[in-house]
Amino acid sequence: MTTIKATCPTCGEVDLKAHDILLRIGSPSGVNSYGFTCPDCGDFVEKPADDRVVRLLLSGGVVPVPVHIPAEA
Repeated sequence: MTTIKATCPTCGEVDLKAHDILLRIGSPSGVNSYGFTCPDCGDFVEKPADDRVVRLLLSGGVVPVPVHIPAEA
């Protein structure tokens, strides 16, 4: 299984697996994001994901979660 390196603002670099990462794509604001619970401190970390980051996470096996806003919102 692929190891994905990410950075926690408190703990620094951490190793994650694809299933540890929540990748949100298709937000109406056009800003994709990814998040994870730090395996060291337990904080949830969320960061923006540009096209390059999205491609890297997808190639590492992260399954994206589409973001849909209802039309009536």
